[in-house]
Amino acid sequence: MKKYALLILLAIIMLALPWHLRLAQENTFMAGDETYYHANVAKDLADFGFSGLHFSNFLDYSIQPYQIVLAISYKLIGSISFKIIPLIFALLSFILFIVLIQKFSFPKNTKLWMLSIFALSPAFISLGFYNLPFAFELSLILLSLIILQTKYPFFAAPFLIIAGINSIPAAIASIFSLAFFAILEKQKRKTSIILSFIPLMSLILLPYKFLQTFNLLSYFSDLGGIFGFGAFQLILLLICAILLWPKKQYALFFAVSFFLLLAIFVPTLLPFTLPVISILCGYSLAFLFTRKWEMPSLRTLTLFVIFLGILFSAISHATTIAQDSPSTKFITTLQQFNSGKVLSAEYYGPWIKFSGHDPLLNTYRTYTSQKQKDDMNKILFNTELETTKQLLDDYKVDYVIITQEMRKGLVWEEDNFGLAFLVNNNETFKRIPTENNIEIYQVK
Repeated sequence: MKKYALLILLAIIMLALPWHLRLAQENTFMAGDETYYHANVAKDLADFGFSGLHFSNFLDYSIQPYQIVLAISYKLIGSISFKIIPLIFALLSFILFIVLIQKFSFPKNTKLWMLSIFALSPAFISLGFYNLPFAFELSLILLSLIILQTKYPFFAAPFLIIAGINSIPAAIASIFSLAFFAILEKQKRKTSIILSFIPLMSLILLPYKFLQTFNLLSYFSDLGGIFGFGAFQLILLLICAILLWPKKQYALFFAVSFFLLLAIFVPTLLPFTLPVISILCGYSLAFLFTRKWEMPSLRTLTLFVIFLGILFSAISHATTIAQDSPSTKFITTLQQFNSGKVLSAEYYGPWIKFSGHDPLLNTYRTYTSQKQKDDMNKILFNTELETTKQLLDDYKVDYVIITQEMRKGLVWEEDNFGLAFLVNNNETFKRIPTENNIEIYQVK
């Protein structure tokens, strides 16, 4: 028990590390853009309820159980809940993983290696840092697998339903988890197959929203993948594949391989590969530790290098995500002027709304007509002042925000083009002074 307590302490330290680094940069705001989408939905749920949600122009809300949990916690403790809730569920997923692997007949040392890999995985650190539903969904799936091994396996159904309703990736991960379980535990195979129909219904009934497409770089944490694998994890996976093939575990081998390959094409599946990766990499480490070496010192050196590589990869990942946008200056600048309808890059939409304004463009939105889509393009890229003035008036825009990133490719391919040029007209736009290079213009 003492070793498990130490591993839980390690997990807490790794979860706290990116926040410690971010706070050291005097940035107290959440990182990411989708994180703010979930926070905005939760705030509106808490303030207006289901019947009175405030829908910004073209904003497409998709209510999830995770956002309901956020809304309740926001009511109780305020905006700090958007930082605490992911940490709680990430730590819970680690504890549930401890409970889960106790049900399998792995040697104790092998289990400790698996848990160490889990705690030091870049994906695990990201689970607690970003206000995303993955830690919540992973906890539900792990809990359902634990219940599946009890005398009352169908009590897992409610947790699978919640996970499946929450998102398509969680439903897919639930199906694969039950498939892995059916392969490993033959006596529970029938129950696993029956329960798999629950997430399968989610795949059929739920709309496919926020499913990212092929992105090979997201697979590697060292190349910027938020939920990707470290280089040494990939090496250990290769070793595990070599070890498993002679054991003729073909069904398990191909199921795991297909799941990992599918995650390349659907990157939102990557967080759910964490338990599988931890088990396989832990198995490889245990093999390297227990096998007989002609030179014991070489074994010690090899394990030391691998463990240091995994540790440094985790620390490097924590350092990288701690610097993720938005910056303190961006959010504080947004909070320095009166609330109103704001036009800026749609990527900034969630941050603008979180700061108390109404963004005209938002990453998470749908246009209700082709005319609205055309109007947005005209406002941004049109060079005729009168046309732009009329459209800004039609959509009741109060402020225009332009950043250097927008001028250098985020919106315009060249500077002083379209709206970036028209804001120089002092009769239509009034520049609001700021202490940085973020440009704020009030529409007269």
